[in-house]
Amino acid sequence: MALLLFFLLSFGLAIFGLRQLRWAPTRGAVLIEGLVGQPRLINPLFADLNPVDQFLSGLIFRGLVKFDQKNQVLGDLAEKWDLSADGKIYTVTLKKDQKWENGIIIGSDDVVFTYKLTQDQAYSGPEKLTFRNVLIEKVNNWQIKFTLAEPFSPFLESLTLGILPKSQFLGKNTEQILKSPFNLKPQGSSRFKIETVENANGQIKSIVLKSKIGYIEKLKIIFYGSTQDALTALKLGEIDSLATTNPGDLSTLENLKNIKSYSTIINNSQYAVFFNLAKEGLTQNADFRRALALATPQLSNFGLVATGPYPQKSWAFDEQEQQVSFDLAEAKDKILSLNLPTLTQIALTVPSNDSLLKAATLIKNSWEKTGIKVLIKEVSSIEITDRIIPNHNFEILLFGQEFGVDPDLYIFWHSTQNKSPGLNLSSFANRRADKALEEGRKSLNQDTRIQSYKNLQISVNQDIPAIFLYQPKLFYLISKKIKNVKLNDFWSSDDRFSSFEEWYINKALKF
Repeated sequence: MALLLFFLLSFGLAIFGLRQLRWAPTRGAVLIEGLVGQPRLINPLFADLNPVDQFLSGLIFRGLVKFDQKNQVLGDLAEKWDLSADGKIYTVTLKKDQKWENGIIIGSDDVVFTYKLTQDQAYSGPEKLTFRNVLIEKVNNWQIKFTLAEPFSPFLESLTLGILPKSQFLGKNTEQILKSPFNLKPQGSSRFKIETVENANGQIKSIVLKSKIGYIEKLKIIFYGSTQDALTALKLGEIDSLATTNPGDLSTLENLKNIKSYSTIINNSQYAVFFNLAKEGLTQNADFRRALALATPQLSNFGLVATGPYPQKSWAFDEQEQQVSFDLAEAKDKILSLNLPTLTQIALTVPSNDSLLKAATLIKNSWEKTGIKVLIKEVSSIEITDRIIPNHNFEILLFGQEFGVDPDLYIFWHSTQNKSPGLNLSSFANRRADKALEEGRKSLNQDTRIQSYKNLQISVNQDIPAIFLYQPKLFYLISKKIKNVKLNDFWSSDDRFSSFEEWYINKALKF
């Protein structure tokens, strides 16, 4: 009897163990993600205006510092950093155990090389302004010194810029680097590395990245021309996951029991309608801009309603300083008071994006109730970044802004930033706003900066160079076979992979 009980107990434990092993996470799985758009320059120095490039660069390259989920600064390639008493000198010490994919040690030469590229005359990225007057010096193999002409409070965030391997670009200038094949198959320093790139019909069809950590060994990204194409692929099971900001996409997946949807507000992004104040016509009329602001509906279905130039998660956001609220009756009265010609028409330029086009249509329908006509001009994302924005070739533009963790908005609203690489899309020029932005980036005292940025919000909301719409909501659609997915409140949509090493796919073991 005792022998029988022992046998039954042993058999039961064995079965229990097999069941545990059968569903244990195992390394070697592949996650296939759909992404709308095309990679052009997977290089942190040139990726600013292409979301696909930004996303891929963030997976492959690391900066000196990074920010955690609570927006606290942490060392990434850097072990530590020291700031001089006068706020002008940053001395950064690197970690010594880090290597590029080819095995070469990451050192101060790589850092100096990367940041000095931003000072080259041929470089036109947003970082050019930040490092224009910064002295960048190698102290030794592990230390770099940045000497600023004057204190610059957002400088630490500038050190999140991904570092490039100097050895890959020996003897090449900025223009040659821009055309280098490295930009489509770079060797970085992060947890992902590009394994293969598949081309078809002159475009990149897919990229396979190998993960250095975690259970899921490979991340395959397939590129699509539209969100609709990517949604179809998700329905057919050709991809496992897809990120979208269009709430309408969810309704097409209602009957798919194998797909789970996660959602969260994207805290570093905000969409607005920008008026071209440099263009002759109605956009120069403050009363006309105010009337359209009053006639703009709240697009709460698209995300968190915006009320000013700052996202609500920013420590500079002041909830008391808000732009005008929706009031269609008052908007009609203001339009009538302007005595505009019959059938007055304005053009609203919109990137070719399902979600933005839907938002533009809602805005158009509401504006037209005031008596004006609105023409929606759909333009490709490439044309927006290559021609529309650099040349300010629009009357009114629906576009998004992406913010850093630091609330310095100099590049978006200072009067000197109305030409590339500046991103003052409205050509907004206001002395009070300029002063607020200048004072805000010089002070190292947060209370002083908060007051400066309050003044900025007052100026922008009074003059209405833009109508702030919403902070988009990210919807992440992913197969239920992917386990332990965690999407907490994060700053950027790219942060959805911040816990990737904990994800796994259940795979039955063979016996």
